[in-house]
Amino acid sequence: PYAARVVVEHFPTPARLLHDDVRFRAAALVLSAADELAEWLSAPGTYAVDIETDSREGAWGATRITCIGAARSDREAALVVDTASWTHETQSDAMDVIQDFLTSEAHEKVLHNGSFDRVVIARLWGIDCVGVTGDTLIAHHDCYPDEEHGLGFVAHELLDAPPWKGGVVRGSWGKRGDKDTLSGYADFKGLAHYNAQDTRATALAWDVLAAPGGRLDEANTRNVAELDLRMSDIAVRIDRKSVV
Repeated sequence: PYAARVVVEHFPTPARLLHDDVRFRAAALVLSAADELAEWLSAPGTYAVDIETDSREGAWGATRITCIGAARSDREAALVVDTASWTHETQSDAMDVIQDFLTSEAHEKVLHNGSFDRVVIARLWGIDCVGVTGDTLIAHHDCYPDEEHGLGFVAHELLDAPPWKGGVVRGSWGKRGDKDTLSGYADFKGLAHYNAQDTRATALAWDVLAAPGGRLDEANTRNVAELDLRMSDIAVRIDRKSVV
């Protein structure tokens, strides 16, 4: 039944794409000044959040957050902050803004596989994210357990998003255990665009999944997703206390 639904929903897609843009658009707005960050993040509401790191070895393998991004479904441009280039002298004011945002209950956060991001942020920055109200991976799994749940698949299924995960030639990550300051990208522009696509896709997919009458309500699994999110929060707390 899941495959049939996807096929039926995408019957109109080829004709529409011949004359319309896809529903998914993303542009990276790279800011670094604390006052600019504070202005962009000033409005309360729901933000998708995503980080990139210097390791593929999981939450406990990362030693640096190369960038952090935030997006809202009502803004086409996603915010990206170059945290890899921070020094002790330049990061303090900007970090204060980011910490205020991540610890604000008025700013609801939605992530995709947020247990990874939250553990890394807590480990490396000492910040506990609050106001996490959704996870698109969890919600999609609770709607369609037999489908894939990677963000690329979710975004293509729900938003007609073109592929951006995989298929892009990145720089070398080096040998196992080596660290990379740009998450495998040759320059920060490429990394920023990738991160912007991630957060923009998460924000728009969350609207489709969690809006009143959305996919969670269609599948009658909203309560399940809320319970799974609380269980994920417990897992994050346990993971933080793990001993490597």
